[in-house]
Amino acid sequence: EARAKAQEEAEVEMKVRAEMETRIQAEVEARVNAERKAVVQAEEEAKSKAEEEARLKAEEESKVRAEEVRKMKAEMEARVRAEEEAKAIAEAARASAET
Repeated sequence: EARAKAQEEAEVEMKVRAEMETRIQAEVEARVNAERKAVVQAEEEAKSKAEEEARLKAEEESKVRAEEVRKMKAEMEARVRAEEEAKAIAEAARASAET
């Protein structure tokens, strides 16, 4: 009888140990999965931030280029106007000299 009781206690202890090990393993797996998920999320956020920064940089570069083009166009228009005015003055001077 004592032997049967001791065997029964040993079986109960083995079941308790097995349940604890199962619970610990499940907790470890849950923690590992949560860490993996956090890493993936951090990587996605970093990628999204990098994409947003690249987009903003491209927009800024586009604005700078547009401003440079606008300045060049204004300079060309001013040069053309100056040339036309110089031609008109020369034409007026020539007409004046002829009369």
